[in-house]
Amino acid sequence: MIAAYIICGLLILFLLFLIAKLTFSVSYVNDLQVKLKVLFLTFTLYPLEPEDVKKKEKKQKKPKKPGHIRQKPPTAKPPLKETLLLVKDIVAELIEKSGRYLKLEEYRVKVLVATDDPAKTGILYGAVSGILGSISVMIDRLKRRTHQKNRIYTEVKADFLAEEPEIYIRIALSMRVWQMFSLGITASKGLLQYFSLKKEFAKENEQRNAAQTNH
Repeated sequence: MIAAYIICGLLILFLLFLIAKLTFSVSYVNDLQVKLKVLFLTFTLYPLEPEDVKKKEKKQKKPKKPGHIRQKPPTAKPPLKETLLLVKDIVAELIEKSGRYLKLEEYRVKVLVATDDPAKTGILYGAVSGILGSISVMIDRLKRRTHQKNRIYTEVKADFLAEEPEIYIRIALSMRVWQMFSLGITASKGLLQYFSLKKEFAKENEQRNAAQTNH
């Protein structure tokens, strides 16, 4: 009898876990960040920091001499247009596969378009506006989305004086645990595509810098 109570209790806990609310938040400022919130717990899915790096940073309390400080090279950012196209593809696939399960809690995008050439800036501004406009159309069709003010908006500006673009993305989606498994493959594929894009651009940038150095 006691065993039956234990089994029933475990089943109830398992059912409660399946209907618990999950919130995925994806943000992009200087790099991609992915977090998962379950009830009152928040987990960072990307980037993950290895334990040995954390321990090493704790040990290095004393500042090193300037000659011994080794600066890390700046991380190469993927091109603006390709990054937004990837965001568009991921959003479209998520909506297509599980639009009836997902609830859009937040969608805030700010993009400052800038290049080293004003003509290129104008062309890129048109392309970025078209991409984000198509994403906005998909979001407007969502039935399950927040109606809070300032939680869903898109802003695109062109700066013909600056040389580097700026991008801010904050997307939050919520669902139940049992609905999460159908999205695992899609989310994993999106991350792999982002890593591939980032690696490819870093390689091209390295080759370009090497060619300039040789000349």
